[in-house]
Amino acid sequence: MSQPNSRNRQLLLILLRMAASAMLKVFRGVSLLCLCVVGAAVVIAPLELLFYPLLKSIGCSLSDGQQGFACDGGWIGGFTSTVLNLPILFSDAREFTFGLRALSGRGVTIYLFDAIFILALAYPLLIIFARTGSRRGS
Repeated sequence: MSQPNSRNRQLLLILLRMAASAMLKVFRGVSLLCLCVVGAAVVIAPLELLFYPLLKSIGCSLSDGQQGFACDGGWIGGFTSTVLNLPILFSDAREFTFGLRALSGRGVTIYLFDAIFILALAYPLLIIFARTGSRRGS
């Protein structure tokens, strides 16, 4: 009678390991995506400075009231302003993450960009501390 109970435990352990492995892969994928978004913000920041006259000519300008870009043109302008505001949003998220007060009152958006920033920081740690012993055994 103890033999089937032992098999059930082994099967449960195998299923738990498979679920943990799948969750780790999903977490790595989400962290890599967040790292790419933060990387894009780092690339966009100097380009904004270089191409500000061009941005101004197509209807995008720095808004006076709230720190950030505002663009004309419906949903395309909204998308463009969101992309142009990535560096500013991540700057606020970084300040929020490390305990300083965020400069602008962006509400819930700061929490989203804070989560993206933290997940982006987690990806290199996942790579550094990844266990390679289980892959060698296969």
